[in-house]
Amino acid sequence: MGELKHLHEFLENLYPKFDKVFKNSVKMTEVTVFSLQLTTKCALIMTNKSIYLLKKSFFGGVKAINFPLNKIELKVTGNELKIIADQYDANIKILDNRKVSLLNMALEKFIQFKNKPQI
Repeated sequence: MGELKHLHEFLENLYPKFDKVFKNSVKMTEVTVFSLQLTTKCALIMTNKSIYLLKKSFFGGVKAINFPLNKIELKVTGNELKIIADQYDANIKILDNRKVSLLNMALEKFIQFKNKPQI
């Protein structure tokens, strides 16, 4: 339980459109570990089972892309998040230094969860 105690600092409020799409995409059995609104066009959410990348489209809609924890790599270099998964590769620039710091802390949780056996 102590591990869950510090997770609240990684739960940012998402923009309403992003929040709605996430809630419609996530399974009831998943627990949110962190949620970060990285930019006005992109959010990253991790549950105990998946990573959700939410991206705003050219026409203003929001799309959720779901990656199982064991099928994705996340890496921060400077102010850029690199996402590598099967048939998916993206670089997301993050201009807010506070968001980069939060993302680095959240990725430590990602590594811990990814390396734990899934129940």
